[in-house]
Amino acid sequence: MSSTITYPSVRRDPTVLDTYIDKSSSTITINDAYRWLEDPDSKETIEFVSQQNVISEDYLNKIPYRTKFFEHLKELFNIPKFSCPSKQLNGKYYYFMNTGLQNQDIYYELDSLKKSTDESQILLDPNTFSKDGTVAIQSLNFSYDGKTLCYSVSDAGS
Repeated sequence: MSSTITYPSVRRDPTVLDTYIDKSSSTITINDAYRWLEDPDSKETIEFVSQQNVISEDYLNKIPYRTKFFEHLKELFNIPKFSCPSKQLNGKYYYFMNTGLQNQDIYYELDSLKKSTDESQILLDPNTFSKDGTVAIQSLNFSYDGKTLCYSVSDAGS
């Protein structure tokens, strides 16, 4: 599988400088030549990432056992996963569960721990928040009286 990889040229911006002061009050200036790549929506960044993806996919597609390895990993991870249930002030129990290969864990409500998880109700399903399943629950908390659930989401890792 040895082959020479030709990477596209990448622009270096010598004008972007960060200045820091160390413990002895000396200043240190560092060039951040690739800061322009921090803007994921710029045309230049999108083009750069696209070129890198072409190189990566070409290399990865040549790995003879890649598909078999991927299928094996899928088999290993395709199992239900549960978080530990927590009891809220409203007397109900809440937990996250993923059936195996769902993009995001689903937040469930259960009246009693004596009931089966089959009897729980979906309270919040982030898999329905976007078509590609990349919106995740970032954090969530109940109000002090347990009547209101507040949550924040992360869109595609943001």
